[in-house]
Amino acid sequence: MNIYQQLIILQIIILAGCQSPQFTEDTTSPHITRAHDAAFRTYTDILIPQEQAHIYIQYGQVRNVNETNLYAPHCKLWLQNISNDIQVVRADTFKVTEVKYYTDIFLLTGITRLQVADLQFFGSGGGDLGDIMYITDLKLYSSEQRQVNRLLCQQLDDAGLGQYVSMMEIQQTLGDIANLTPNIVN
Repeated sequence: MNIYQQLIILQIIILAGCQSPQFTEDTTSPHITRAHDAAFRTYTDILIPQEQAHIYIQYGQVRNVNETNLYAPHCKLWLQNISNDIQVVRADTFKVTEVKYYTDIFLLTGITRLQVADLQFFGSGGGDLGDIMYITDLKLYSSEQRQVNRLLCQQLDDAGLGQYVSMMEIQQTLGDIANLTPNIVN
């Protein structure tokens, strides 16, 4: 049995233990605080290219994936649907209705999502696992722009040493395009 087959079996075992799809807030984590009255505010219209459902924001600029340094903090603004036309996210205030923290494992063959609380038991230094995308997933709501549904702020890092993007890093990533109020991440 090769390493990839072993990883798949391990993932199945881990996911089988995750009985509830609900996010449980860990109030002891330094990365999680309550999102009551939190808002994501855009200050300019943002264009989503045709045949896409998201754009990247990094260093205060809208970027495509090829221009984005995945190892540095960046955010992805997601819409519900892909369109044949360019979509416009108008300057607006979106309520943050939910905050989730999870990781994606980057393997040579692609991305396998594991939504588990702590992957530290896999060992430090990454080993055969590759790098981990540490993701802060903000669910958004605006009665005027219901197609805008998520902001993922994330960074790719070592499996044993990585951490979630801090509030200061999120604000620096968004630059003058947008911000989060009040602080929802420590």
